[in-house]
Amino acid sequence: MRALPSLPAAAAAALLLALAPRTPAGAELDGAQAFRSACGPCHSNNLGHRIGPSLVGIEGRLSGTAPGFDYSEVMKKAAIRWDAATLDRFLAAPASVVAGSRMSYPGLKDEARRRAIVDYIVGLRVDAPARGRLAVISAAPSVTSHEK
Repeated sequence: MRALPSLPAAAAAALLLALAPRTPAGAELDGAQAFRSACGPCHSNNLGHRIGPSLVGIEGRLSGTAPGFDYSEVMKKAAIRWDAATLDRFLAAPASVVAGSRMSYPGLKDEARRRAIVDYIVGLRVDAPARGRLAVISAAPSVTSHEK
């Protein structure tokens, strides 16, 4: 005959189960992976520009102002202050937010995937200068051209 678990052990297991984060199976999207597939072909998650500008430090920045990138005039004049809400609108339908920009991406209709990407992009920050260099803070490795 098998022994039943002790009451304290069963209570501890029930408590751990109750406190565990709840996400439906498959519902949590990997923002880094979504970024690599949707944005990575043109944008980097490091300080180097590609076909499009680096998205490091975009939160709080005005559109068309990443140092060292040659933006279209319409993107420069759009004067959008990038935050999670403006990034979400732009990723959903870029041409409706900045008509005439050079970004040819048609938009991402999948709201959950878009939210995961926005959350990831907002997390790409430049740390304070450390010994004359900038340190990129990110949870994922940089996207490089050989990862396409």
